[in-house]
Amino acid sequence: TYRIEDLAPMIYLHFKVYGTKLNEKEYIMVDEAQDMSLIQIATLTLVAKHGNMTIAGDLAQSIIPPFYIETWEDVFNLIADISGKKPSYHQLQKCYRTTAEIVNFANKIFKEYFPKSYDLPEAVLRHGEDVKTIQLKNNLSQTNTAEITEVIDIIKDYFKKGSATCAILARNRDHAKELFEIFKPFEEEIGHDVVDFNENDYKTGLLILPIELAKGLEFDSIILADINTDYYTEDLLSMKLLYVGITRALHRLCVITKKEDNFSKKILQ
Repeated sequence: TYRIEDLAPMIYLHFKVYGTKLNEKEYIMVDEAQDMSLIQIATLTLVAKHGNMTIAGDLAQSIIPPFYIETWEDVFNLIADISGKKPSYHQLQKCYRTTAEIVNFANKIFKEYFPKSYDLPEAVLRHGEDVKTIQLKNNLSQTNTAEITEVIDIIKDYFKKGSATCAILARNRDHAKELFEIFKPFEEEIGHDVVDFNENDYKTGLLILPIELAKGLEFDSIILADINTDYYTEDLLSMKLLYVGITRALHRLCVITKKEDNFSKKILQ
């Protein structure tokens, strides 16, 4: 059997043996490149005529280990070796998606944990609500009805303020399934569909999904669930997941933590 990751090295070896003349492309555009492996980049470079490529990505959003790009320098050197041409680099830092309050909240956390090579986003001058933080006694799956009602009231308020889309972001798929079981019975009270991430159509309403599936999407309002030591650590992958989760929010962000939790205290102090 083969894995999808085996495809690029197999094609790369095929090109080295048989050449690329029948497969060359005038121009290649790659998006979300941070989640690609170097052998994938190398294979595309082989078929890009005259090295004509544009590669776009955000290293802070590389959340699919172990195949992802760690530094752009590795990519530059690889392309130069294969194409014989020196790539040009352009850093885009302006964040047009979300409000200044949310961007500043994110940067306060990530400036301590991200490598210096990761340039943090700069917010354009669009202001909104302050980031809301809720401290619960336990995780959402273990909490009482009163605290769940508090979260539901926030969701209802977000929809009342004009949110067409609202998402609860979980650490992983199992976590998302747990949260869906909690919030689905409150669908009528919320007044909007509660949608599981397995559905093909991410329609308007309250969508519950893992952060990894939210990458590339955006929502009017975001609720980050259970930001505590049961689901996150201070490692770089956890911080990247939080970065992706926070920056999915267009207008409003609510972070749900656990009381007396060391992780919550440290990153949200």
